[in-house]
Amino acid sequence: WKVLVNKLRTNGVMKIGLYGEVVRQSVVKARELIAKRKYTDSADDIRRCRSEIINMRNDTESKIVEVLKSQDFYSLSNCRDLIFHVQEHRFTLLQIEAALQDLGLEFLGFDKFINSKFIRNKFKKQYPDKNALISLKLWHEFQTNNPDIKLAYVFWVKKISN
Repeated sequence: WKVLVNKLRTNGVMKIGLYGEVVRQSVVKARELIAKRKYTDSADDIRRCRSEIINMRNDTESKIVEVLKSQDFYSLSNCRDLIFHVQEHRFTLLQIEAALQDLGLEFLGFDKFINSKFIRNKFKKQYPDKNALISLKLWHEFQTNNPDIKLAYVFWVKKISN
């Protein structure tokens, strides 16, 4: 981020997309299964792993089965990227807020094309203040209180200082 922010002029805007800790819990569970079973990222192991996860779909208590909702799960190369990726960084909204402050960036809001009108309307109903939409603390509270809502961390920021 620092390299990108250094390229940005004061008042310049940037779109950022990050993995959210809350939303990616099914991926975390899948990665735990991969490590436990010592699956490699070979085509055969990916197929075996996918088969095992598909056979778990009746276990509604398991977070891991949520990866079945991802279109990426059903393609070999996309599945490799989804759950066999070597390294993944996930963030909470409060971590993002702290990083933005450290970098001199102002949160402008989530991308409207990624997060649905339903999510924004539900949020506005719970937090009617006109500045609520740009409060990462309130979005964190909203996500905590609405765990079934899958909020994508694609958002806009503005550089406020050099």
